[in-house]
Amino acid sequence: MNIIRSIVLVLSIVLYVFFISNRVDTTANKDVELGISMLKKEEKKSVADAQTHIDQIEKELEEQNNKNYNNSAKSFKIRYQNSVILGDSIAEAILDYRILPQTNVLAVRGRRTDNSQNEINTAISLSPKYIFLCFGMNDLPYCRGNEKQFIAQYKSMIQQLQNALPNAKIYVNSIVPMTEKGYQSNKYNKKDKKFNDGMKKMCIDLNIMYLDNDSLIHGNLFDYESDGIHPKYNFYPKWLKFMAESAGI
Repeated sequence: MNIIRSIVLVLSIVLYVFFISNRVDTTANKDVELGISMLKKEEKKSVADAQTHIDQIEKELEEQNNKNYNNSAKSFKIRYQNSVILGDSIAEAILDYRILPQTNVLAVRGRRTDNSQNEINTAISLSPKYIFLCFGMNDLPYCRGNEKQFIAQYKSMIQQLQNALPNAKIYVNSIVPMTEKGYQSNKYNKKDKKFNDGMKKMCIDLNIMYLDNDSLIHGNLFDYESDGIHPKYNFYPKWLKFMAESAGI
């Protein structure tokens, strides 16, 4: 009898433990499933909120960039209102980006120091107080790397401007450095340093200011158009600011 009672007691304990274990496991599983479900919902919500936040930030940045662009363009128009910029396609991009109007930028693709008479005549008719010159890129191949020929042509242009506009202040820009691809596109492009050295000396002789643009752009591939010669937009506000500050305008 005692043996039977003992067996019944043991079986009861086993059944109770089994029942409790199953109950705990079931409850735990349900809790886990509920937790996973809530996490998934929260994850979806978090991703959606994050994307909304990112979209808002991008919108604000775009609006700020547009505001900065408009403000800088307006600022440059005021600073350059008594100035003209003569040059080639490097300077012409100022028009392409609509930073300054045509009354301030007399630049045409392909222009050199020997074929810009129309722009010189227009500049003289405008009687600007400040004249910024940007030539040399097209002169490199045209003069076959001969800096003496280039400087002789440049001097002739500048002296014509000085004779017609004796009170105007003239500034000569260095040739903007290129990427390796730009230098390889024409064997004379690597003569730009000699051309720049010649311009420095010429400016001293003519008592005008030489503007060294090397620090504004460093030949980084991402700063240039695909040809490795023409800078992208980011160069131009820096360049215009540099020229304006050099002239004190």
